[in-house]
Amino acid sequence: MQMIEEQFQLEKMRTNAKITQAEMAVRLGVSQSQVSRYEQDPDNVLSGVLKKWQQICGELASVKGLEMEDPRVELQARIKLMTDYATVEPQPGNVPTKTAPVNADGFLAGVYIAAKKPKVGVFGQFDAGKSRLINVLLGGDRLPTGYQPATSVVCLLRHVNDKPSWQAEDVWLMSKGFNLDMADDQAHCLKHKMFAGGYESLSQYGTHKGAGKQHKAFAATVYVDSPLLLAADLVDLPGYGHSDDDKDRAEMAQKMVDVLIYASQATGFMDQNDLNYLSVLMRNLPVVEDSNGRVAPLRNMLVVATHAHHIVQPGGLNEILDAASLRSYKHLDNAITDRKLQAGAPITLGDFRNRMFTFSADDSRIRDAFEQDVKDLLVNAVPQSTLRRVNTHVLLAKAEATGSCDRWITGLQAALDEREKAQAEITAIKEGEPSRLRKKKAHQQKINGLIDNFANESNVLIANTFVDRTSALAIEAMIKRRYDNKKEAQQLAAAYLVDSLQKSINDGVKVKANQLGEEIEVFLDGYGPAIDKAALQAGGWDFNARVAFMSAISGLGTIGALAAWASIAAAGSNLGAYILLGQVVGWLSSIGISLGGAGSVMTFVSAIGGPITLGIALAVGVVLAIFSLFGDSWQTKLSKKIHEGLVKQQAERQMCDGVTKYWADTKSAFEIAVVKTEEAYQSKLKSLYTLAFTTKREEIAAELKFAKETHAFFVGMPWRATPN
Repeated sequence: MQMIEEQFQLEKMRTNAKITQAEMAVRLGVSQSQVSRYEQDPDNVLSGVLKKWQQICGELASVKGLEMEDPRVELQARIKLMTDYATVEPQPGNVPTKTAPVNADGFLAGVYIAAKKPKVGVFGQFDAGKSRLINVLLGGDRLPTGYQPATSVVCLLRHVNDKPSWQAEDVWLMSKGFNLDMADDQAHCLKHKMFAGGYESLSQYGTHKGAGKQHKAFAATVYVDSPLLLAADLVDLPGYGHSDDDKDRAEMAQKMVDVLIYASQATGFMDQNDLNYLSVLMRNLPVVEDSNGRVAPLRNMLVVATHAHHIVQPGGLNEILDAASLRSYKHLDNAITDRKLQAGAPITLGDFRNRMFTFSADDSRIRDAFEQDVKDLLVNAVPQSTLRRVNTHVLLAKAEATGSCDRWITGLQAALDEREKAQAEITAIKEGEPSRLRKKKAHQQKINGLIDNFANESNVLIANTFVDRTSALAIEAMIKRRYDNKKEAQQLAAAYLVDSLQKSINDGVKVKANQLGEEIEVFLDGYGPAIDKAALQAGGWDFNARVAFMSAISGLGTIGALAAWASIAAAGSNLGAYILLGQVVGWLSSIGISLGGAGSVMTFVSAIGGPITLGIALAVGVVLAIFSLFGDSWQTKLSKKIHEGLVKQQAERQMCDGVTKYWADTKSAFEIAVVKTEEAYQSKLKSLYTLAFTTKREEIAAELKFAKETHAFFVGMPWRATPN
């Protein structure tokens, strides 16, 4: 009788926690049949297994998570007002031109992107305790017990209220190519959907031991009822260091997060691999503002010492954070320099120390400062910054929409009142086409040649940089300049050298990318007809080559140096021209450029990216990890070892390969964008010719009425301006 009661209690404990036998097997690290035997014969279950069984069933219910009200209520109400208003958008009726140059869908698409919920990404090595940290933030009493750490997929965790109506299940497993920013796009999600089910499917298809690993799921959308997810989506990433596939998945999400939480075990806190990863992540993180609207370069970065309850000596936690912040600040000086450039604000050692926290799932006192900082960030700083961004975006969009309608109305009025003049102007444009096309072809060839030259010059830059920086003597000089401690030098010198090489080369490439951008600007100016531009604009000529070019590259996967041109063009005087194109706004957002945001110009460094990967630094670090130093002249021995590591890893060749691909992507993207820009130009020319020569007066008058109604519609778009 006693055995039956214990069996019932074991099974009841598991079922009450809503854990299947398969899930329990994963958590215990045994087979499902073994779990069944435990439940059938609990008398022979070891005490250690029983204790772990109890912990698995009860650990998630022991934490409440961050409690917060929805900080986006006001913003959502204001956007809903605009969405409801859009239902009365004027319709063309029998007007021959069935589409206006601007419409409510395009207007609102940009607003939705500007107002998007921030993504909090949790990064770290595979054993850093990220999943426990996430469970504590979300709350074990709300997080379904069936949710297991999906250690081989990128999990996008969203609030249940955000689940699309067409998605019945709580979990969808996605194939490679899924875009985390398109979780509401039904067509995109269906295209990449591999499997749908409950939370238990993550343990089956989303872990390295899962039975469905052969399905090669790349990402997952997971819907959970947790207060934190009212304020932000959470991206649960595979840990670095487990496999190359996991590294690819983690790096895929680098430019998609707005807030970075980097987890590293308190024991060995922020080792060389952590510093290497954080260097890249810092460069990709967007710049945000604090609660007072001031640019705060590191406000959205939190570096967390996990498993901190294991540090028992008095003052041990502060000492660990102090030492790590000093070591990190010194080692990451290249990334910090880039961050200063992005933010236009200084970053001190104190600033860096303030972004380091301790965490323990078992002791709330240890994680209290971290939780309070996350809460202030998501309840105050980020929502206020988002509201300011949306306000700027809406005001710009309204101005651009009404301006576009003004130009539309002017052209139609000219077609009515001065038909012969309009016909003469369009005839003059068409007569000038052969000359324009010859000039365009010559300039296009010039730019292709320029790209080839930049590719060659970049490889020369790499060769010269390696000659100057990677000889044993040069490396030894760097070590003597930066390191007094032998152990610290052994751990960090190689990674610092490679990071410095990458920064120098990337900076040189960015200069060339800037020069290319200037030449592209001149090229796009060639799309302005070679007659009186003022008269043409008065007659309705409204072709913007930059918008067409930007639209073309926004549909491409990789564009190389054209990202430099895009970031400058978007942040410059042509900003309003892109604000009504939802696909362009979304693409710019994905590469770190927020239209209407305070940091548009500051995101330049992040937007350009870089042709060099992190893999070389890690490989060199692995070589040195097994190298033991002893005797005199340790700097000389270490410098020789680093030099040998760089040669063995073929670091120079890898960097050259990266740069070569970067410029090849640039050339390919430029050629495609030129074709699409020309197609858009010819389409505009054709529509103007039709308007001037074949459209009846009564049809033009009907379209003019439609244009004026559309203008009035955008003037009346409801929005209460927010003081910046």
